[in-house]
Amino acid sequence: MGAARECFAEKGFHAAGVADIATAAGVSVANLYQYFASKDDLILAMAEKDLEEDLDLIRQLGEQADFIASLTSTLAGILAEKAMADDYRLRVEIFAEATRNPRVRKALIEMEGALADELAACLRTAQESGMVRNDVAADGLAAVIMRLVDGIYSGAGAGLVDGATLLPAVCALIEGGLRRHI
Repeated sequence: MGAARECFAEKGFHAAGVADIATAAGVSVANLYQYFASKDDLILAMAEKDLEEDLDLIRQLGEQADFIASLTSTLAGILAEKAMADDYRLRVEIFAEATRNPRVRKALIEMEGALADELAACLRTAQESGMVRNDVAADGLAAVIMRLVDGIYSGAGAGLVDGATLLPAVCALIEGGLRRHI
């Protein structure tokens, strides 16, 4: 799947052909089709792999003693990633494909729902422990955090903003908005 990620990030979904992907992977086109029946299946497999990684990350956040500090630290790590530009381009391709392809759109809606549910569960746990304010529903907080992260990731990935410059303000916003003040 690594070769497909590279081809899609470099050329886009529509310009990268199955032959390009097979060549980059060092396999025949027929061999590639044994694993993925179509390019859509390959796109969905990559999106599902990203989903599993994102779910694992959220679960790890939920296991930390200070959820809010872990969340801001994780954001800093994401913005510092060297491979962010390729990941960003690939995510943009996946989202663009979802606007044209009902199968990809349906899968992304389900994946976004799974991420939101997992984040909301972590927030509810943090609310129950008294760390996160409980006057706002965890589902709403999760939705806002996801959109905030998407915006920062997109802006930094496209080179429109400097993620490192935004990070202190984002951390202050998250800290001030989530932490329960006693």
